[in-house]
Amino acid sequence: NSQAKLVQAEKSIELDEARRLEIEQQIAERIINLYNQALTYREIVFIKSNEIVTQEINLQNAKQSYEIGEVPAMELARITEIASKAKENHALAMKELRTALFLMIELVGRGDITTW
Repeated sequence: NSQAKLVQAEKSIELDEARRLEIEQQIAERIINLYNQALTYREIVFIKSNEIVTQEINLQNAKQSYEIGEVPAMELARITEIASKAKENHALAMKELRTALFLMIELVGRGDITTW
């Protein structure tokens, strides 16, 4: 009877170990996915930052051209919309970057996990 209890306890320990390893693997995969997501969005944020600068220059040039009558109001409105869309896309990319970082920080339990 005690032999049967010992075997049962060993099987329970083996099952717990298998569950622990499976959970560790899932956590590792989640961390890797979040890290890759954060890297991707960091790159997108950089690209979108450059796009904002370009669109702001285009908008300033269009405003100056509009003031002297070289650009019609419809063209100025179109360029203004493009500049606004660039800012919106940047903000959305920043949100995704922050989300990935905060989820990773929460999962890992450390706030200093990135150096960039």
